Amino acid sequence: MSTNKRLNMEHGFMQCIIKNQIDRDKYEKQVKAAQKPKHPVNQNKGKKPDLVTYIPPKKPKGIDLKTSANDATDKTRLFVFEYEADNGEVHTMDVYKNDDIAMLARQFAQEQRFSESMTLALSAFLKATAREQSHES
Repeated sequence: MSTNKRLNMEHGFMQCIIKNQIDRDKYEKQVKAAQKPKHPVNQNKGKKPDLVTYIPPKKPKGIDLKTSANDATDKTRLFVFEYEADNGEVHTMDVYKNDDIAMLARQFAQEQRFSESMTLALSAFLKATAREQSHES
């Protein structure tokens, strides 16, 4: 006989113990899975909604509030500039006799997100058209 005595793992009693341990592990996994929330937790539950801030309306294009009463009466429309964007929207701008053409072109270009070269081309076009219209009238 050997000097080391060991448990006989093939004995029926030991096989029942092993089976019970495996069954207990499976049951604990099922209980742990049942305890987890089935619905995802809403992360924004405690977050305050974004505040809506008031944005005042912009002043109309082509009107300068700093002009005097004499300039306001001398405002005669030279022409209306229309631009059709790539998405099909049509944008219009009234050009008056005493307007600063470079400033109008710069404002319009900023609104439409034109490049610097397109802004310069627009300014040159508006100046040439204003010159033609002022000579005709």
